[in-house]
Amino acid sequence: MQDRFSPLGIPLRLTILLLPFCLGGLVTLRVINWAQLSVEVGGAPALPHASQPLIAQELVMDVLRERVAIAASREGERRPEPVQVLPEVVPSARIDDLVPVAYRSLVLRTAARHGLDPRLLAAVIKLESRFDRTTVGTHGEVGLMQILADTGAWLARYAGMESYDLRDDETSLELGAIYLAINLREYGSVEKALAVYNGGPRAAAGWESNIYVARVLSYYRPS
Repeated sequence: MQDRFSPLGIPLRLTILLLPFCLGGLVTLRVINWAQLSVEVGGAPALPHASQPLIAQELVMDVLRERVAIAASREGERRPEPVQVLPEVVPSARIDDLVPVAYRSLVLRTAARHGLDPRLLAAVIKLESRFDRTTVGTHGEVGLMQILADTGAWLARYAGMESYDLRDDETSLELGAIYLAINLREYGSVEKALAVYNGGPRAAAGWESNIYVARVLSYYRPS
């Protein structure tokens, strides 16, 4: 036996000691290259088979998990924000002093539909019926906006209504708002429009001394 400290003994022992590390490094490099090749071919790694080395299977599964996470993140970026459903109408403080709570939404929606100032519409109803649907005028006017039967029939035809009830709250506001909007376009001023609403076209001439106009304006433009 050669002495362990001889010149030939030392290189031989070093070779024997380093051989496992060299072989392990080669195996690891082959595994890593296989996993990388799996990722590059086709843009996505193939699912690991049971025959593949355990280390390779774990590497491929890690790559798959990363790809799935990235895809989910990108899909989340493209997903639209949920549509926020807003209330149909938020009651305005401008009409709170004139309109009971139960009617505020209806007044605002109707006024907006016909391009009216909701406070003006509210002021007319306040004077006409004080929001009492059972009110009947001296000439047979009915409903919240106190509409005559003949005027109601004409307005219903204008609005394309085949059947209607002037005592119905929504119908009364709809037809009354249409009439008020027509007058505003025709006569060009709130005062004349109010006079005609109350007394017909001939009332437009004397609107300055019209008591009805003054009373509605006292609600519409309080001092």
